[in-house]
Amino acid sequence: MYKWVVVRIVWTPTTPSCGFAMNIALSITIKLQREFSQKKWMKVEIKVKEGKHDKGAEIDKQVNDKERVAAAMENETVMSAIENLIKERLVY
Repeated sequence: MYKWVVVRIVWTPTTPSCGFAMNIALSITIKLQREFSQKKWMKVEIKVKEGKHDKGAEIDKQVNDKERVAAAMENETVMSAIENLIKERLVY
């Protein structure tokens, strides 16, 4: 039997009013879900660095709620933006 492993990610948005912060947080969440999909004993928590975004608590609540993330993943427009953010790019 496995013990739970909790991975905590704390990130800092570029500005306190960054309008792209939710997309960034969702990108981190979805990328890590895919990377750790086989690790049923692992839990990932994503947090905005305290005091670094006007809506940090809202963002944290959304990206750490499985149902809200699943709902976002069903939205084609949101997922198109997220896929563009997390796709692998060649670096020359």
